[in-house]
Amino acid sequence: MTHDALGSFHLFTALLAVVSGAFVLRGRKATRQHRLLGYLYVNAMLSANLSALAITRLSGGFNLLHGFALISLASITIGLIAVVWRRPKARWFDLHIHSMAWSYIGLIAALVSESATRIGVPWLVHNGYPPRGGFWLLLGLATGAVVMAGALSLYRRLPALERYRPRTSEPAPRTSP
Repeated sequence: MTHDALGSFHLFTALLAVVSGAFVLRGRKATRQHRLLGYLYVNAMLSANLSALAITRLSGGFNLLHGFALISLASITIGLIAVVWRRPKARWFDLHIHSMAWSYIGLIAALVSESATRIGVPWLVHNGYPPRGGFWLLLGLATGAVVMAGALSLYRRLPALERYRPRTSEPAPRTSP
């Protein structure tokens, strides 16, 4: 992927998003530092996703990975709009937390998937497996594992994040199973 300037830019902005996003997620919320790092994360993610949409070497055109970039763009946009405009009024806090957390989970899934395919596909090919099938298999397994781990981590942290809920924001309505 880093064979050209676009690939290098994509890698740099994705790594910047990984680092800045980790600080945003692990640090105190509703502080100046949180906002500044949050804007850095959003800009890095926007850059990484837009550059991802321009990279077509894998399939020669739009593919499933471009679809994930579009989902990521939507998640970042929703999370940013929710916190900046405080809309929708009763749900903006929850929408911001969930959208941003899931954008980071998706970013880590992409990182792990990329790493798994860069290491795993050559091994599979060396052992007689077809590269295309191996690529998608590893991508699916790595993505699934990260998404499951990310979901568990997010839902375990949600109660602790309640302390950051603004007093003017209503708590999320409880739904029964």
